[in-house]
Amino acid sequence: MVYTVYTRAPLWAALVLSLAGCSPAEQSSSVQVTGISNGGSEIDRVKNFTIAQGTTVRVGFASSVNPDCTAQPGVSAQILRAPANGEVTIEPGKDVMTVPPGRAFSACNGKTVNGIVTAYSPHAGFAGNDSFAFQSFLPDGESYRNEVNVFVH
Repeated sequence: MVYTVYTRAPLWAALVLSLAGCSPAEQSSSVQVTGISNGGSEIDRVKNFTIAQGTTVRVGFASSVNPDCTAQPGVSAQILRAPANGEVTIEPGKDVMTVPPGRAFSACNGKTVNGIVTAYSPHAGFAGNDSFAFQSFLPDGESYRNEVNVFVH
């Protein structure tokens, strides 16, 4: 069995937003699953973020983990639709495993795993709404299509 890890923006992101002038009420992120197909191997999600000008927000992390908590190779991602007012980067990165207690791979909690990080940075001076889409692919054939909406203030 392989466990797939998707995490939210790290806590330091809230600190960066706070220092950039966003109050906690103005900082937000949400994820909504909007569709599952092919027996659960294809999942569509909508992600919404509110960020301050001049900041970068991490919008996705994908990793496929072995039973010994090591990451499997072969995780990838691609941009399906670029943002009009910013840049998306997809590059190797790390994150800490967080799995609800009692679930498969919860013994891996707290361990750092390798994976793919997707991030968004607005163009200098841009304020307003932007959106883009990307898809993550796992070695077992699963894929996750992500529609991302970002409000930059």
